[in-house]
Amino acid sequence: VGRLRRFIQALQDKIISEWSSLAMNLTLYSLGLVLLSHLIACLWFAVGIAADDSMPGWVQVHNMFDASIAQRYLKSMHWALTMFLSSSDVYPQTLLETLVADCVIVMSIIVFSSLIAMVSGAVTQICALGAEQWRQQWLLTRYLRDAHISNSTTTRIQRYLQSRAQWMKVHVTEDQVMLLEHLSEPLRNKLKNESLLPHVCGHPIFLKIKAKTILFVSACSSTTVAAGDV
Repeated sequence: VGRLRRFIQALQDKIISEWSSLAMNLTLYSLGLVLLSHLIACLWFAVGIAADDSMPGWVQVHNMFDASIAQRYLKSMHWALTMFLSSSDVYPQTLLETLVADCVIVMSIIVFSSLIAMVSGAVTQICALGAEQWRQQWLLTRYLRDAHISNSTTTRIQRYLQSRAQWMKVHVTEDQVMLLEHLSEPLRNKLKNESLLPHVCGHPIFLKIKAKTILFVSACSSTTVAAGDV
């Protein structure tokens, strides 16, 4: 389980777009749904063969004792999957089977509702983000037109902003992560140190005193450094 969690976390760290994240969550949710259906199918078959001759269960009614293992499993799996979406041709025959079927129906309602809510919320959030980006683009076009900006300058501005937008799709800046505002001052300085250290140590001087550059990096957080200053 621990390895699976680390694998999923590593996979999620490589996701750089909202749609990819949604597809990833849907895939994981679908795999979990298949695993849950597998467990339900095993339980359903176990309940079916536990019935006696006085009150035969669904396994005996459908003559599944003489069927192959694959046929038994597919029949049980089909029943488990149809509980989430539709009805099945297999019906509970005993009191225990009825109890299990009722519990599965209640659980399927909760699981399916959660899936619909997750997908709807994610799509709504992505659509809202796209609408805001379109609004900002429209405001920019209107501002440049009302300010009588020349076509050449307008083209340069739009190209730069498009390039910047493409860069921000694959990179996350510090000001975009609002949770970082709740960090303590020591943790904030540590974060800035480790994020800026690879750039600072590109200079031979700071490369030699790498362990002592935290003061310089902290100063960079409030001081603008232009190209060529370091």
